[in-house]
Amino acid sequence: GLPATGKAYAYYGELSQILRDYIEQRFHLHAPERTTPEFLNEAALSGVLSTEQQRFLERFLRHSDRVKFAQLQPGLKDMEQHMHEVRRFVTETAADPDTLTQDAA
Repeated sequence: GLPATGKAYAYYGELSQILRDYIEQRFHLHAPERTTPEFLNEAALSGVLSTEQQRFLERFLRHSDRVKFAQLQPGLKDMEQHMHEVRRFVTETAADPDTLTQDAA
């Protein structure tokens, strides 16, 4: 309900933290403890993300930083679009359940 109430700071803070936590668990990158530039550098050097995925992360995290630190006030449409993009990133990068089952065996 944060987008509908105009609470962009809280919304982007939570959404970017969720994404960073996911990335840390999925790719073993230390996203939550790093600044955006540090994390983007680590992601680029790791080779675990495609160029397109890295570009998305750069755009999204820099936008989130502008909301959180420069008082940017995005509209409802922008917030909904970013949620859709984060969901798409997670869906596209989620581990294949069959692979996880095989790895556990």
